[in-house]
Amino acid sequence: MFYKLIKLFEDLKNTLKMDSNSLPHFLDVVASSGSVLNLEERTALQTSLVILKKNYKFQRVLFWGKILGLQQDYFVAQGRGEDEMRDRKSLYSLNCLDWLLLPSVTDAMVEEVSKAAQGRFTGDPSFVYELQVSKQEERVFKVTEEKRLAVTVHQIDEEASVVPRGAFIRSPSGPVQINRSFSGLSESEAKRLENFMHFRESKDLPREKQQKAEWTPAIDFLDVLSEDIPKGSWSLQLECASRVCVLRSLLWLGLTFYHVPMTPQHGYVYIGLGMKNLDLPFMLLQRMFHQDSFLPPPAVRLSVFQEQRFKTVADIVLESWMTHRHAPLAPLQSSFVDGFYGVNRPACQVPARTSEHLVKKNSF
Repeated sequence: MFYKLIKLFEDLKNTLKMDSNSLPHFLDVVASSGSVLNLEERTALQTSLVILKKNYKFQRVLFWGKILGLQQDYFVAQGRGEDEMRDRKSLYSLNCLDWLLLPSVTDAMVEEVSKAAQGRFTGDPSFVYELQVSKQEERVFKVTEEKRLAVTVHQIDEEASVVPRGAFIRSPSGPVQINRSFSGLSESEAKRLENFMHFRESKDLPREKQQKAEWTPAIDFLDVLSEDIPKGSWSLQLECASRVCVLRSLLWLGLTFYHVPMTPQHGYVYIGLGMKNLDLPFMLLQRMFHQDSFLPPPAVRLSVFQEQRFKTVADIVLESWMTHRHAPLAPLQSSFVDGFYGVNRPACQVPARTSEHLVKKNSF
């Protein structure tokens, strides 16, 4: 077994990118997360992805992942052109052989899917989700599962696609390309979450980050994972005798990223239900209450402390996750929120009634 691992790492060092050529090695590395494919699926993908790259004239083709359905599963691949970020097209297949393009995602499509689509994927692309808003207006939202699949892939790419710092470089003319001089993160750098970035257009590049001495515009044009809200939504571990860095998303359960330090080898795959983990804030809340630093001082009564903490943490949860709910709004007023977000927290409003409900529900 030991010699097999050594051979695997030597093969990984000679592989520069996670495409159809490196698929077997890539799946072996992330197998500890349960992200596996059977022999028939692996063989079919290795053949069909090469044909897919040739037919669509992609620069490279990546195996994106697998979304589990009730009747059938969706296999998703992603083709990339010269611009790695903007020239991306996603395709899906039900048998790992025949591939179909997913429709382009628009804001209107995202809104329709968020309102109409519920429950697990069925595995039928033509299945139609329906939702009647109100009987008076007689307005009905209809969306096919193919559109839901496109929106889900887009959302996972926006919220959970990961690359190590320096793996991609932005040229002065704008295109994002693979950094050929990237030799991998060091072992010490791979242990820190701030050295991993979202592979998407930057949403918030703070001014204090640009003023750092090590900041480089060519490679630091992406958002880092350490700034994600809520904190603690990523699990970073070193596996295979500390020779592979593995990141797992707790927001999209089933997404696994890996990077072999001191090599350019990295990649991610998603194998899951295609549903966001909306219980994550409450999972983190439970862990927070088990920390010794969260205990109240002796001079504070326990009931008063619990009431204050439940209210402020509930506001944080509601602000980040439940802004889509239609409820009366009230401004946040808590010093604890400043500590959660940092010094410059955004001005925001949250539903007022749910925090009181959470206090009553969890009172002692």
